[in-house]
Amino acid sequence: MRRRVVAPICVLLLALVGSCALASRGYLAADFPGATLTASDTLVHYLPNLAVRRTSAYRSNAPFTEVYNWYSQRFSLGPESHAQGGCILMARSFTSLWIVREQITVTVCGTPNGQMMFVSRSSVVRYGRVWP
Repeated sequence: MRRRVVAPICVLLLALVGSCALASRGYLAADFPGATLTASDTLVHYLPNLAVRRTSAYRSNAPFTEVYNWYSQRFSLGPESHAQGGCILMARSFTSLWIVREQITVTVCGTPNGQMMFVSRSSVVRYGRVWP
């Protein structure tokens, strides 16, 4: 009987701690210095697994190469970069803390009015079995 009470409490505590840890792990770290945030949305799902996704769009007058290098170095995206005309798409997926699956994609586009940056970052905490 006691396990039936303790297990859900542990799952809720894990979800709460996971939410706080993911929020503090640098979701604001995707903000390019001096850039203007033009749109942002954060989604949090607790079931069946804890998942946090933040999607943002920014505008900056910094040179294209400076923006590209900042994102590439900050999130270790360089080897996964792909040129697409006036835009560069960079992406990376990795597992941290053995149960947290993270993915980040950054698209940097050169426009006549400066650079546009589209950042999507998501994290999923598996409650049940670990990743294959």
